[in-house]
Amino acid sequence: MRVIAKKAAALLLCALLCLPMTGFAFGDTAADGHMWGDLPAEPNVFDWQNIPAAETDVMPEAAALSEPVSVVRVGLNRFTGGVEAVFVGTMSNNSSVVAKDVFESVDDAAVFVRQNLAARSTGMRFEIFDDNRVDTPEEVEAFAKLLAEKAYEHTGNPKEGDSLKYQMADELTFLVAKKNAGLKSVTVCGGTEDDPIVYLTTAAQEAELDAAVAKLIAEIEPDGKRICEKVEAVYSWIAANVTAGQGLTAHSALVSKSAASEGVALLVYRAMLELGIDARVVTGTVAGEPRAWNVVRVGSYYNVDAYEDLGAKEFTSLLCGSGYSDFDAKHARADEFRDPEFLKDYPVPAEGYDPENPLRGDLNVDGTVSVADGVVMQRVLAELEDDPDAIFGAKLTDDADINISDGVVMQRILAGLEK
Repeated sequence: MRVIAKKAAALLLCALLCLPMTGFAFGDTAADGHMWGDLPAEPNVFDWQNIPAAETDVMPEAAALSEPVSVVRVGLNRFTGGVEAVFVGTMSNNSSVVAKDVFESVDDAAVFVRQNLAARSTGMRFEIFDDNRVDTPEEVEAFAKLLAEKAYEHTGNPKEGDSLKYQMADELTFLVAKKNAGLKSVTVCGGTEDDPIVYLTTAAQEAELDAAVAKLIAEIEPDGKRICEKVEAVYSWIAANVTAGQGLTAHSALVSKSAASEGVALLVYRAMLELGIDARVVTGTVAGEPRAWNVVRVGSYYNVDAYEDLGAKEFTSLLCGSGYSDFDAKHARADEFRDPEFLKDYPVPAEGYDPENPLRGDLNVDGTVSVADGVVMQRVLAELEDDPDAIFGAKLTDDADINISDGVVMQRILAGLEK
């Protein structure tokens, strides 16, 4: 009888909702038969005006690097000055990441770059070519800058985004190495034999981190928990198991269990994304000292500073709003995190998150109340929904059970008649 009543309630709510309201080693042979030669000691120095005609398309062979390096041939659109959707990759047999033969866009090429960074390749090398002429330095430099920017793009992949950005010893740059008139191409490098890309962790340490993260996730038993409960479980584990130290990586925090705030923030970032919860690393200062913390999405984005609560039993910096406990007064963000675009993408409300009183009607925990939440309510009433947040949020009245009364309140919230 109860199931029939709930299904009838779901049908009624449905009717109401319808109402208007890598690795390329230098010297390896590319697929087209060319040999890519030595790079100059100063890769960003090149005389664009005086290019000797090449006698041959074959470049002198150079010694291979000890670790894999990637090579991609990239086409530039000379008519627009932008990057053309033609990216042909050539890889040697010792590649750490297998390249696609054709990249459809610069974003596709950036995926390849991120894969190589995650695999800890020591360099990437691009041949930028044009069948009609050799491209201008402005075009090449624009491509190189764009590629470096996209390398750290926040993708939602736990091993990319901030996990790459803050676990590299130096800023990633792609520099113009030389111009090959005979090949009508320009070589652009990110990492060379003399100046390889350097990371704060090795590939072996990253493998250790992968295993440790999987163990942590299993230990907190996320199944059946609300999003806020998952965040608190990770936060509590860190507070109880990690001590303040000098480590700057997630590996330091989770495997060595000792880290500076940057390492702790990177662990929070990695764990949240593994759990399907969006998060970012934010840097700045606290009392004039460098500090890293996070913004984590539980409906809206909230401040999380796990480093602040290391060793604590009661927490002061978990899911804080901008005004909660004067969080923003103590935490001064670096300029890039006060940028209007970042604040637009990751807005933090003044009030902190209250797990007992989340945004009323936000059953899918996306920070807004919309018809999508009405659909979730239908599923709850029909007993088709088992998401803990949806079930918790669907109880909108004082009745003991979730029933049609909650559905009617949901409709009123959607119609703007009730908050």
